[in-house]
Amino acid sequence: SRLRRAILLITDGNDTCSRYTFKELRRSLQESDVVVYAIGILAFSRAEARTGRTTLKELASVSGGKAFFPGNRAEMAEAFDRIALELRSQYSIGYRPTDLTQDRKWHRIKIDIVDSDRSRLVVRTRKGFYAPE
Repeated sequence: SRLRRAILLITDGNDTCSRYTFKELRRSLQESDVVVYAIGILAFSRAEARTGRTTLKELASVSGGKAFFPGNRAEMAEAFDRIALELRSQYSIGYRPTDLTQDRKWHRIKIDIVDSDRSRLVVRTRKGFYAPE
């Protein structure tokens, strides 16, 4: 069984002095096996909040995680509960492409669920992968 790794990121989402650019961070997440769950604390101007929200949604999405934006203590507790529940109840599905070109390029993947009761299932996944060299 493979070890699963997740990061719980609690932040306002705004960059103040990063060593890496957003593009570099995004690429690192695409190449990693880490899932990011972000909790955005957005208590400042609307423009900054909008930027922070967009950044956190993108980082979580690219890793196969989710971003939460609680507005009070109850919503914060609910976000933690939802993350914990998801980590306890998620499944990992793997596949090997029949024609894996070793080109270091981005390859999109799409997962479709066929189930008579779709309300029970939520699919959250990476949007693709980088092929090895």
